[in-house]
Amino acid sequence: MHFITALVDKILRVYHVVMQTLLINAPSVIQFLFRSMIGVSVFISIVTDIFFIVITPSTNLIAALQMCIAMRFLFMVLSSLCNPGYLKRNMESEECQNLLSEEQRHKQLSGAVCSECCSRRPLRTHHCAQCYRCIIRYDHHSYLLNNCIGYDNQVYYFFFLLFWILQNYITCFSVVRYFHFPSLNMYDPAFFLYVYCILCVSVDTVLSIVFCKRFMDNILSNLTQYEGDHYNRINYLKDENFKFYNPFYRSVFSSLLEFFHVSGVHWGRCDVFSVVDLSPDGKETALKPSSNLVVDTLRIVTGIPQSRMTDILEDKSPIVDGSDDVEALL
Repeated sequence: MHFITALVDKILRVYHVVMQTLLINAPSVIQFLFRSMIGVSVFISIVTDIFFIVITPSTNLIAALQMCIAMRFLFMVLSSLCNPGYLKRNMESEECQNLLSEEQRHKQLSGAVCSECCSRRPLRTHHCAQCYRCIIRYDHHSYLLNNCIGYDNQVYYFFFLLFWILQNYITCFSVVRYFHFPSLNMYDPAFFLYVYCILCVSVDTVLSIVFCKRFMDNILSNLTQYEGDHYNRINYLKDENFKFYNPFYRSVFSSLLEFFHVSGVHWGRCDVFSVVDLSPDGKETALKPSSNLVVDTLRIVTGIPQSRMTDILEDKSPIVDGSDDVEALL
């Protein structure tokens, strides 16, 4: 499955680059249809629908297929045109920055700065090299839709995949139920049409399964595709021993609620810059220095116990420069 996923990603990437080069001077409508493969998907679905109507005597299945196709393209267009959750660029002057309260300034200074957008990136926000923008809860850049999948359009993308795989399920069921190869004559002009239609259905089915499986695995584990691919170099996905750790996963049900924006965790707020800004119940809480990655690194390097490190961080008394005081801390 990983090989098929990588192969599909490579094909889509090459297709996107080729279309971007060939359609550089084409009208915007043509670019929208073919740079994002929407035009190709429309063509395949029309062929599938015609083939399905020809071989299927059941009017109920035909109505179900047409509904799935209509809903699929509705959510495809919404996913392609809607804002995925662009992070606002930092356009404020120094004078405006000075008017911020100390708490707000501390929040802003907590996030990593994007060298392209010049903005503080909240947690799970990453820069897209194709869109040239930072995306809140960035999942991936979809070459199928020519748009990023982020916090604001991930639900649309989910329903697009859902109706896509339902459409192919109905089509494959009808092919198995009603289609009979032995009754076809190879010299019949309709034979090659049937073979071509079945080939389109097969390709469309494989693509839908690959995309749905990968996206559903990420939803249930409360990870994004970007985090799953680059977990080895993302700091907030590591524990104190620098091994992979998912701080966002609590249960499958909680992951689903968070994905559909009904869990109380709103990544679109743009004020959560660290894992420790979120408490176990998903609400914002005070920063805990003892849970900070830098503090954990210092504790591991120096060998100071966790309890002693906590006492040092919570001690607000001034430290007098002297060897006795330094030895007392250690």
